[in-house]
Amino acid sequence: MGLDSQVVSATRDRLSLQELFRTIVSLFKLRIVMLLLAAALGGAFLGAQGVPSLRTLIGIIVTGTLAAGGASAINQYIERERDALMRRTQRRPLPAGEIQRPAAILWIAIGMIVLSVALTLPTNPLMALYLALGAAIYVGVYTLWLKPRSVLNIVIGGAAGSMAVMTGGAAVRAASDPGVIVLALLLFLWTPVHFWALALFYNRTTTRPPPCRCCPCWRRTSAPPGGSSSTRRARALPPSSSRCIRRLAGSTCCRPPPSPG
Repeated sequence: MGLDSQVVSATRDRLSLQELFRTIVSLFKLRIVMLLLAAALGGAFLGAQGVPSLRTLIGIIVTGTLAAGGASAINQYIERERDALMRRTQRRPLPAGEIQRPAAILWIAIGMIVLSVALTLPTNPLMALYLALGAAIYVGVYTLWLKPRSVLNIVIGGAAGSMAVMTGGAAVRAASDPGVIVLALLLFLWTPVHFWALALFYNRTTTRPPPCRCCPCWRRTSAPPGGSSSTRRARALPPSSSRCIRRLAGSTCCRPPPSPG
């Protein structure tokens, strides 16, 4: 019996560690953070026109993880109630109630962003500026301001990803390098297309009308005489654009799912 108890205890410990790891990965959006780090390292390699020093690479990884992870956690804290309305996000740690004191996450996340800026400010003020701008755009402009109000939220919010590239360029003192700037612009242009494709894919995940304006066709309303407003606007565009907009206008993401009962 004693051996069985030890085996059960060890299994529970492993499960607890796995659950903790999954919670951290989800709460700080570490998968997305890894993509942002890749963008920042790309900016550093382009700016250095070669391989940056190991110290520089470690600095980018550490400060980038702190700033991006902190901003992501603040985003989840702010949106925890909206996340609970969608099947895709309702299992995240905060809406699922896995964290007993959600406010503690907010302060930890703010501390992560402040620490990342403090680590770089004395030696590289421009890098510190881009780290702070990336977090500020993602939290302030995208999450708080635009996401509840405009379908253009991800267009402007995409600038947060571009700041990752600029951070990498600034880390090697080459933020004004043309290659760094072009990569930042490419990321800015790619972000909305990528996000809207995901929004269309997950268009049936809400349990009630969409809680935020995540998709351009969210604004579609009942059709007035002569066709819907989106269809009338489509008629004024070239044929190829009209077909695309009519396809979006007919997408199920424009319609709230049927109410239960």
